[in-house]
Amino acid sequence: MYVVIRNFEMKQTWISHKAFNELIIQNWTRRPTKTVLLNIGISCRCPLARVEKLTTFGKSWIQHSPEIQQTNYQKCHITKTANGYNIEVIFFPSIGVSHRGIRQKFLVAFMAAAERLDIPFVPLQIMNNFADPTTNSSSPDVIEASKVTLDDLLPDPNDLLPTGIE
Repeated sequence: MYVVIRNFEMKQTWISHKAFNELIIQNWTRRPTKTVLLNIGISCRCPLARVEKLTTFGKSWIQHSPEIQQTNYQKCHITKTANGYNIEVIFFPSIGVSHRGIRQKFLVAFMAAAERLDIPFVPLQIMNNFADPTTNSSSPDVIEASKVTLDDLLPDPNDLLPTGIE
């Protein structure tokens, strides 16, 4: 009679019931809240300065939100450039905060920032870029990323989601 568990290297370990009863076991895959994981595709025709400003805004939004656990893992960065830029966003809502609600708040602010920066989004799994060809750095009327302000899109600490609702 034994219990089989896997370690971080995915190797099996057999522990007798007697020894298992004396151990303190932590399940590292269980978390008190659901992870928010987003993958967002941006046109490869978009100037990198604007994409960098958008990812910086995403990081800042996450760090300013009182509804996101600040001690847990967070990220908002470019992960690949296959069919354009792929931005990966990961964060954990605070305990009791709806992951759907906070995901929606983030997406609305993120999309508003992208709209101000004139950043075209594209599906992640396509081979054709449907972006407007005028949204590149050679266009004379293209906005400069450093002149666009996004601070008003950061989360309002007084605008909190109801807790305990999923």
